[in-house]
Amino acid sequence: MEAEVRQVIEEGWQKTDDYGTPKGETLTLKHRVSEILNARTDSYQRETRIEKMAREAIEKALDKVFKDEIEKARVAFRAQIDGVLQAKLRESLATSLGLHA
Repeated sequence: MEAEVRQVIEEGWQKTDDYGTPKGETLTLKHRVSEILNARTDSYQRETRIEKMAREAIEKALDKVFKDEIEKARVAFRAQIDGVLQAKLRESLATSLGLHA
């Protein structure tokens, strides 16, 4: 069976109608892969499969980059806010306790 599959992949295969009568040109694996990648992915015909795959790969890469950057900014912002809050709390306590010099 493996030999037959390999032969079909190498030589291509003939399109046929519902009765097995040859129809059109012989198809190659390259042609079939191209058809699959260029097929529309939804009923609205918005993007091809290859466009969808490319978009998803780009979004995944950007999400990782942005996720890391957002986390860094969040940590830095929290540290900055904590510093301001601590300074204000110290000032308020010192004033309330009459410890201001």
